Amino acid sequence: MISPAVMSLIILLLCIILFVTEAFSMATTAVLGCVLMVLFKVSDYNTVFGTFSSSTIVLLVSIMIIGQTMFNNGVTQYIGQKLFRLSRGNERRLLFISTLLASFISAFMSNVATVTLFMGLFSSFAKDNKKINVRNLMLPIGMASVVGGATTLIGSAPQLTAQNYLISSNLQGFKFFDFSYVGIFLIILLAIYVTFIGYPIGIKVWGDLPENDEKDEAITHTNYDKKRMIASVLIFTATIILLFWEPIPMAVIAASGALLTIMTNLITPKDAVQSIKWSSVLKVAGSLGILQAVNASGGNKLIGQFFLNLIGKKISPYLLLLLIVVITQLLSEFMADSPTILIVLPVTVSICMEYGFNVHSFAMAIILSSATACCSPLSNTPLMLVSTYGYRFSDFIKYNILWDILSALLIFLLVPVFFPLV
Repeated sequence: MISPAVMSLIILLLCIILFVTEAFSMATTAVLGCVLMVLFKVSDYNTVFGTFSSSTIVLLVSIMIIGQTMFNNGVTQYIGQKLFRLSRGNERRLLFISTLLASFISAFMSNVATVTLFMGLFSSFAKDNKKINVRNLMLPIGMASVVGGATTLIGSAPQLTAQNYLISSNLQGFKFFDFSYVGIFLIILLAIYVTFIGYPIGIKVWGDLPENDEKDEAITHTNYDKKRMIASVLIFTATIILLFWEPIPMAVIAASGALLTIMTNLITPKDAVQSIKWSSVLKVAGSLGILQAVNASGGNKLIGQFFLNLIGKKISPYLLLLLIVVITQLLSEFMADSPTILIVLPVTVSICMEYGFNVHSFAMAIILSSATACCSPLSNTPLMLVSTYGYRFSDFIKYNILWDILSALLIFLLVPVFFPLV
């Protein structure tokens, strides 16, 4: 008879295969994994599906509503217009500034929403300035949205997945800006890379490609109510400050901010509901449920023991960190971040517990490494979106291979500085 621990790994493997092959959507596969965990009695219903009402999901939904409020009231569009004025029509200056801006926006908004916003902004700007080639801008923006999204706890789904797993395992979770210590350096490196290294590579690699036929809707210049814009910014700013201070649970703070936007009519209840990316919610909740089942059944210990036998009785924490960074990046090139977390995090936690290493530091490295894998459009949704601008698969490799190496090296060097490995 198959034990619950072994069955949890069988179901996990099935989910990983479905994630990679994209036989179903990620959200469908994640929920399917939860259902199978209960049907095969790997874990009980409350353990698996309790994640759907967890504080992580409340935090995620609330931030989506606040972000949509900023968009509906023209705050993000206003920022975009200021960006173009600062660039003065210079493409490389525009690239540098927009990379920094997209990284900042995606730290607090959906990565996909950030890319979509810049698609419209760049399409509108390129129509007024024929010197601007959108193809030179969109791939870096896709990268910036992912890297920037990894600089705060709520920037993207992988952080929340890891956070819930650590807390459920009675381990230390992340604070709101923990990722920012290393993330800021990654953003600076990215801005320098795409401006001075990636830009000439791009000119050489796709300079002779025909113009893309993809038609984007330009952002219309609407006159927004300044009072509503100011109110939206105030609520957003207050929420971020409180999330950093954390006088009460983060989910309560974020939910309060979202409710305030509705109660002050800055966003209608209908728009608030429609702003929630339910596929993302189900993906995160389902992934958390799968992790909970693997953890509760002892499947993570089996995986950890397997790798412990492979690496031997002694291993340097720095060698382990290097292996974790490289393995995470490689896996993330061909599957989305959440499935990568499903594979790497439980194993890493088991190994760290065995050797007495700081789980917090290695979990941080996993998140950041998954966000810096950009050599394939399969690695995340933002890069899939920008691939519609006529990039070939090989273009991603040529443009980003050096970035992947540099970013991995930066993570390896800086994580131990801010978060000791032992």
